[in-house]
Amino acid sequence: MNKVFLILLFAANLLSAQDRPTLGLALSGGGAKGLAHIGVIQELENAGIYPDLVSGTSMGSIVGGLYAIGYSPSQLKRIAGDISWTDYFSDSYASSFVPIEQRRLSQGYQLSFPIDTGGIVLPRGLLEGRKIQTLLSLLFSPARNASSFDDFPLPFRAIATDIVTGEAYTFRDGEIQHAIRASMAIPSIFAPVSVTDAEGKDRLLVDGLVVRNLPASDAIDLGADLVLAVDVGAPLAKKEELNNIISILQQTADFGSIKYNEQQRELADFIIDPDLGEFTAISYDSADSIVKLGAASTRAALPELIRQLESSGIAVPMEAPERKEIEADSLFLTGVRFECDDPAATRILEKLFYLGIPGLVTNDQLENQINKLYGSNFFTLINFSFLPTVDGNELIISAKPVLDWQMRLSVSYDSDYEIAMLVNLSGRNVIGNGSLLSFDARISQFPRASLDYILYTQTRPSIGVHLSGSANFYPGRLYDGDDLISEFRAHHFTSRLAAFSGLGENRYLEAGLFSENLSSNDRFITLVPTENILNRQAFYAELVRDTYDRAIFPRKGARTDIYVQRSLGGREKKTDADFNDLGSNLVVTATHRQVNKLIGKVSGILELAGGFVQHNRRNVLNQLYLGRPLAKEPFFFNVYGKRHMELAVSGFVTAAFGLRLEAGNNNFIGLHYQYGRYAISEERLVRLENGLLNPDRFNENISGFALTLGSDTFLGPLQFNAEYDPSDGSKNYNLHFGYYF
Repeated sequence: MNKVFLILLFAANLLSAQDRPTLGLALSGGGAKGLAHIGVIQELENAGIYPDLVSGTSMGSIVGGLYAIGYSPSQLKRIAGDISWTDYFSDSYASSFVPIEQRRLSQGYQLSFPIDTGGIVLPRGLLEGRKIQTLLSLLFSPARNASSFDDFPLPFRAIATDIVTGEAYTFRDGEIQHAIRASMAIPSIFAPVSVTDAEGKDRLLVDGLVVRNLPASDAIDLGADLVLAVDVGAPLAKKEELNNIISILQQTADFGSIKYNEQQRELADFIIDPDLGEFTAISYDSADSIVKLGAASTRAALPELIRQLESSGIAVPMEAPERKEIEADSLFLTGVRFECDDPAATRILEKLFYLGIPGLVTNDQLENQINKLYGSNFFTLINFSFLPTVDGNELIISAKPVLDWQMRLSVSYDSDYEIAMLVNLSGRNVIGNGSLLSFDARISQFPRASLDYILYTQTRPSIGVHLSGSANFYPGRLYDGDDLISEFRAHHFTSRLAAFSGLGENRYLEAGLFSENLSSNDRFITLVPTENILNRQAFYAELVRDTYDRAIFPRKGARTDIYVQRSLGGREKKTDADFNDLGSNLVVTATHRQVNKLIGKVSGILELAGGFVQHNRRNVLNQLYLGRPLAKEPFFFNVYGKRHMELAVSGFVTAAFGLRLEAGNNNFIGLHYQYGRYAISEERLVRLENGLLNPDRFNENISGFALTLGSDTFLGPLQFNAEYDPSDGSKNYNLHFGYYF
């Protein structure tokens, strides 16, 4: 009798569980504000509320998708805090991922346009979404065995918008990382995603927020009897907030999506509207605070939510589902397969991609390899997935090569050198696989044109050849003490033929022959015109070690550059003098800059520089210049408190020490002090006494302080310098925006 009673009781409980209404969770888009969903999920589970299924749009699809495949709230919270979202919402790669052989030729451009047979190909968005696609592929790798989103621990739907028809498109199966990437493809910011639906129709998809930012109807279609919606979308602005052209345009664009959003809100049974204060869709650097606000809003809503759930037949606390903690930090790979239609690109993939396969591979290792492929600038889009095997997983990499020709643009402003535009035309695989042909034209008051060709092996150490020629016009100045006594325009023409080798990932050695011609023309009409001419042929060698984590405002790493140049012949002429033999002219320079993290977001910066020119007689064109560095001119060195070319010296040595604080994300405040000594010699500077260089000839002191304010924007660096020279009390100010070229 007791056994029969127990069986009947078990059956009743089972039927009761089966009859319980299904609870769906619908998560809206909202950019960084969507991170509040994590706090909501955390508090729901703390209260014993466990959704049966999830739908999400944009950031809601990221959080909802991760939750659906099995990530716990604590894991979601850790992901939100650990990821540098602003970095992933860009397509720029750290300097360390760019091959050392190409770093000087591939960086410093704000826009890039492929060139096809029909002309310039305009981009479909400011960003291709490379880095975010890589991140999504890694985060969602635990779902690699699921053939349908219904097979996840929580059935899931992601919503995008068909930009052709203007209709919502719901993802039910396929590779979830591509569904998420489409759901968050903000129009004009991210390039649309092309997919083929179940009926074989090609779709072009953008962010689901356009037509269904709050996917309540999708949760219902998935089987939800009750829908709990979390809406972090912005409502229409009030009249007093519509006070500028940007707010009015934004309001106009939002009308349609807000209307659709209201329809979805009406379908929800309960809505949580997190109070996120002043945080916006781009407040990614405040992820922890946004998560906490989402949790706080949920705690405030719980009494009413629990009352409504229980009145609808859902007892709280609900029975907690069995959850196996996801381990997504590493994966055992048995092999790798490349899928690329271009044979040349496939060979480059095989040479550049290296992991210890078969073996256990961490996410960081795989991400670094993908970043290195992108950094090579040979590929415009790289997708990877995993195919389960008996022993582990096969890694499948499909890559789309860049078009052979590209046009790149950049604009900068400098308070000393004025506004300038850089136009670049570059071609890959033009003369030999792996080759790069690059033509630069700087359009400004002081123009420059340069042509470079490099061809090298993709192995380590690499071996290659570098041919280049350039014509550079730059401003020249002569000072007598603090007084500017003359301004001129320098004309600098060079041609080079060199061999080089990439000695590992971060070392580069180049040596070869070059010929140059330098001349100066008075910028203004003078009573006594001056003329300086220098031409020479020389052997040079340069050794570079670069371990910076990124080219602009590096957070760690160092760069060392040693340059030696020995003239093989040449002549020079000064005003009212005949041409003289240049003699055995020797130039040696060295720089070292190192950035080390000290504590928190404070870094220490050490800068060392020095060099000398061994000349027979002094010539303004055959000197080292202290004041401000000048792009593409190797003999200009930074000295705080000095103006452009304020000191033309025969030799110098300086040391600078600085502290830099990163305030917020990619905003920097620095304080620096520099001390040095220099020499001005009318004849040969270096005189050996008992086999040693006599340091007494460096008998003039220099020192300076600098306060720097900087920001690394998506258009390049923005930096303001306020400098002070204590020797004469002079102050210098400089503003620069854009890359240095």
